[in-house]
Amino acid sequence: MSDLGFNVLGAITGVIGVFAVLPVIACWLYRRGPTFRLRILDQLLKETESEFDLSVQNGLLHSGNGLHRLSMKLWSIQLRVDDVRGEVYAFRSWWEDVCSWWRGTSGTIDMLCEELNEVRVDVALNSSREKRALAATGYLNKLANCSNGFKGEHDYPALCAPV
Repeated sequence: MSDLGFNVLGAITGVIGVFAVLPVIACWLYRRGPTFRLRILDQLLKETESEFDLSVQNGLLHSGNGLHRLSMKLWSIQLRVDDVRGEVYAFRSWWEDVCSWWRGTSGTIDMLCEELNEVRVDVALNSSREKRALAATGYLNKLANCSNGFKGEHDYPALCAPV
């Protein structure tokens, strides 16, 4: 008896297995590459800047609760994001993207995402703390009367800003 049938079957299943695994590996590399990660970082940066600006505009972030510290931290992150963005935009091929991933650019982007999340947490906690302080001092009752000409009577412009 010849085992030729089993050898052919083994070769066919091996080729099918390789071709089935290659797209999975390519997808895995693509989603971990700096080009893909940069899109996530850019979206996170836009959302963080928006939340920060809204909190400042509404008077929920001010010098008493870390406005300058958060502003400097956000500015520092923005500078490093610009550096990474310049590096990633210079890629001309998929191979450069993979090589940059191997050198750790995706790790740098992930660390920047973590730092942005820390800023978001600080902004959210400070805003929440300030809203609770406003509620405790009775501004919620005045907020209900904002449409009746209450504008400008306090230090918090968000209380009478149009919604």
